Amino acid sequence: MVDDRSQGREGRDGHAHRNRIFEHTAELKEEAQDLASSIKDISADVSVMLKEQLDQRPYAVLGVAAAFGYVIGGGLPSRITRAGLSIGLRLGMGMLMRQFVEGQMSAMTSGGGESGQVEGFGQGGS
Repeated sequence: MVDDRSQGREGRDGHAHRNRIFEHTAELKEEAQDLASSIKDISADVSVMLKEQLDQRPYAVLGVAAAFGYVIGGGLPSRITRAGLSIGLRLGMGMLMRQFVEGQMSAMTSGGGESGQVEGFGQGGS
């Protein structure tokens, strides 16, 4: 008789446990559907933005896509990548410095600075 009672209790507990599992499963399914809907909305927005960028800056989009594909393809940890990034960083910094110096020189020649000093680089306070 003790066995009958323990089996009855286990049966009820097992049934309640299954009900909780089904409830959680239903909640997860609903959340997954919400997530899928959100992903569809985001992908539509991204698609529109990418098309606009592709029309305005086709080479930049192509470069970003190539870089993204390279990284996803596992190319990032290689020595060639490190060398390429190093060279690219040096070239980029060189271009930025050249633009900065050219801008400062044009400001100096157009009368923007006093007594041959570049604005912001003079001695003492301004």
